[in-house]
Amino acid sequence: MSTAAARRSGVAPELSRIGGITVARVAWSGPGGRPCLLRGLVEDDHPSALDLTLRESDAILFVMDVQPDQLRLGWDRLMAVGESARREGFELLDRPFGMQYHGSDRHPGFDAGQLDAWLGFPRDRVVCGVTPSTQADHEGGVIDRLAEQVRTRA
Repeated sequence: MSTAAARRSGVAPELSRIGGITVARVAWSGPGGRPCLLRGLVEDDHPSALDLTLRESDAILFVMDVQPDQLRLGWDRLMAVGESARREGFELLDRPFGMQYHGSDRHPGFDAGQLDAWLGFPRDRVVCGVTPSTQADHEGGVIDRLAEQVRTRA
C-alpha cells in the first residue's frame, strides 16, 4: 500500500483501527479530477471487513508469500478472498485482478508459471509479478500494470 500510495498520490496511507483490524486508506484526485481511493486491510482475519473492502474495489491485488512454509496460508487466504467476492456478488476475475508472488528469493527454484497453472489463472486476464522479499514492487511492476487494467476497463 505504501508503495502504491507514494507512486500514485505522494500521500502516506492513513491507518485506522476497526476492532482488531487495521485499515489503510489513501485518497487523491486523479486525471481530470477523478477521485481515486486506495484502501486495503493490513489484517484480513474478519470476513465482514474483507467483504466491505471488496465491495468498493475497482481492482484486487493479492500478495502471496511464496516461501515454502507460507504457501498453504497464502492459498487459504486467497480462497477467503474468493469467498468474500462471491458474497459481494462477483467472481475475482470479474474485476481487474493481480497476483504478486512475494519473497521469491526465499524459495529456491520458484517458478511463477507453475504456480499460475496450479492456481488456474488465465495469463491474459490476471496481472502477475514476482518480487523478492527486499522489494515490495518495482517500476512497471504489478501495481502499475493493474492500474492500467483499471483505466482501460473504465
